Amino acid sequence: MGGRINKTEWRHSIPICLYKLREWTVEGSDGDEETRRCLVPVRFFKMWNSCQTEGIEIPKDPSAKAPILPLAAVEDPIEAMPEQPRIVRGGNRAFFSPTDDKIMLPRVESFTSAEEEASTRLHEICHWTGGSDSRVPRPHITEGYHYDLHQRGTEECAVELATTWIMAALGFEGETLKNSAAYIKSWVGHLREDDTGRAIFRIASTSQRIYDYLMPVEDEREEGRARAKSQVTGAE
Repeated sequence: MGGRINKTEWRHSIPICLYKLREWTVEGSDGDEETRRCLVPVRFFKMWNSCQTEGIEIPKDPSAKAPILPLAAVEDPIEAMPEQPRIVRGGNRAFFSPTDDKIMLPRVESFTSAEEEASTRLHEICHWTGGSDSRVPRPHITEGYHYDLHQRGTEECAVELATTWIMAALGFEGETLKNSAAYIKSWVGHLREDDTGRAIFRIASTSQRIYDYLMPVEDEREEGRARAKSQVTGAE
């Protein structure tokens, strides 16, 4: 393959040891033969990672996923928001922490598509709007609503409904819409039977307020839809 180890990396090799299995038999205390085994080192190697080399072109993995690129139609309205959320990448869960007023999201490459990443990020941003009086305040978010399934169900349904409206307004109505419908259905069952009717109206009202806070004016929405359509066409 050519190439060489980077001069600054010679001291940072990875030791590799080749072992050979050795077997022999001995006579046991009862007179029967017993087989004994042990690993015997026969050769030592030094190895380096490809990033420690220069002049070597690493073949691409044909099974590797194409990089997930941000969707401009989604990025534009987020950047136009009156206040920018604090987003931290890492881990394998997506959630909003009202205590730290931050959103935790997995790394972009953890998602299966740009639409899934955008939908998840918007969902958490919708939660984030309820964490401050300067946005769309919802006191139950900061009062341990995780312990009240009725309140949490109301919040999750409102947030996912707002996410669905935003994604649809931006021109993305594919697989994420099906996922949203299933997600809302899973939380509707946690609403109290004696309050379901009123809760539905509260959910719709909260979703509308979140949507109005996050989305730009109508002419910019039309521009976003056109951009989303062109991205989908280009991807095909």
